[in-house]
Amino acid sequence: MPVFDHREPSLAPSSPLGSLLRRLSCLLPALCLAGCGSDGSTPAPGPKPQASYTVGGSVSGLAAGTSLQLLNNGGDALILQSDGPFRFPTALNSGASYDVRVGKAPKAQKCVVAHGSASSSTDVDNVSVTCSSLRVYAVSPQGDTVGQYSMRLDGSLVPMSPETVPTGAYPVHLALSPDDSLLFVSNLYGASISVYQVGADGALTKTGADVPLPQGGAGNAFPEQLITSADGRFLYVTDNNNSQVDQFAINGTSLSLVASHATPQLGPRNMVFSPVGNWLLEANYVSAGGVGAFAVDIVSGQLGQVSSLSLQEPLYLGITPDARHVYASGTTNIYAMGFDPASGALSPASPATVAPPGAAALRGLAVDVSGNALYVADSQVNAVYAYAIDPSSGALTYLATYTLAAGARAYGLAAEPTGHYLYAASISANAPALSGFTIGASGTLSPMPAASTPSSLGGAQNIAITR
Repeated sequence: MPVFDHREPSLAPSSPLGSLLRRLSCLLPALCLAGCGSDGSTPAPGPKPQASYTVGGSVSGLAAGTSLQLLNNGGDALILQSDGPFRFPTALNSGASYDVRVGKAPKAQKCVVAHGSASSSTDVDNVSVTCSSLRVYAVSPQGDTVGQYSMRLDGSLVPMSPETVPTGAYPVHLALSPDDSLLFVSNLYGASISVYQVGADGALTKTGADVPLPQGGAGNAFPEQLITSADGRFLYVTDNNNSQVDQFAINGTSLSLVASHATPQLGPRNMVFSPVGNWLLEANYVSAGGVGAFAVDIVSGQLGQVSSLSLQEPLYLGITPDARHVYASGTTNIYAMGFDPASGALSPASPATVAPPGAAALRGLAVDVSGNALYVADSQVNAVYAYAIDPSSGALTYLATYTLAAGARAYGLAAEPTGHYLYAASISANAPALSGFTIGASGTLSPMPAASTPSSLGGAQNIAITR
């Protein structure tokens, strides 16, 4: 009888069937990986994120012969000397933030950064830096006008067209918003504020009717100086007649009264914000006046008096960039004060007063951008006094006296923000309204030719410069 073998066929590796199964077992995992996805499709390959990225863009409007310093995240300095593309050399980690800002502006120019802050994982190419000439504005009380000028690289001024635009009655002070998009003018006899939009070319356009000040308890308001908060949300105006500081909210091109804050002494005339901390200092120009320090609420902008210092007729104020030294012009003395930006406390410096040689009627006061020099105008002797500032003690060292044209009556002073030029406003209609000086390395001044500051203002009291 035949014997049937019921065992499975041989699966030995050397058998034909074993060899076939071995090849299939190698192919099946690959087939599953290729065709067994959850949606039955194969994901398309995408770009892999970079481990790092660099930041770049372009600059335009940079004047020939000047240089611009850009900083990324407060460092990684990049010096540019011509228009065109740029790129910071230091790469950033993927996902890290960048923040491009102007470290040092070119001479007599302002540069604005667009698309300068974000985070990224790929190279950035769209940072835009646009540079333009600085603009100078001056108020003329006699003409009820404000003059408008462009600054050349050598500091000379070119009148815009038209050179003047109308204000309210007897304008005495002016201030720009932090972004230079708005200009505010205080009208002493009009008891009002004029508001202007600043065009891309620097030209002024009045926005509407003048804004009246609150009358207060003493009758008609006498607005003197005005100043904007660093964030551009509030405008503060000294009311000399009512001994108060009026606070307005800035809403677009309109102003709305927020509050009126009483000053520690009578007759407030001038104000300055501390560069460090949230402090507003104001000077009260009366025989028993002084300087008061206010804490500024960062949300509401409200003022709270912190300290004051009694002085004889302080008029204009200046403060160093580190906020440690404050100066005020009296009638014939310069007052020197120490300031604590941590507590808001004011204290007399040593010496507390300095008398410029031959001083008769001190008016405008300016600290240059470096904080190393102080300048004070004298309206009676037609002069500007220059002093060096000791950075440690704040002590003043007399440098020189610079005489303006006969009959000029020097009044307001303004140092431009790139640190190269100083301008004086002359209140008299019988002399050039504006005079310019080049600031030397030691703080000394070199007068510009009279033709460098042409003006048909017929006298000017104060100056504002874009920044």
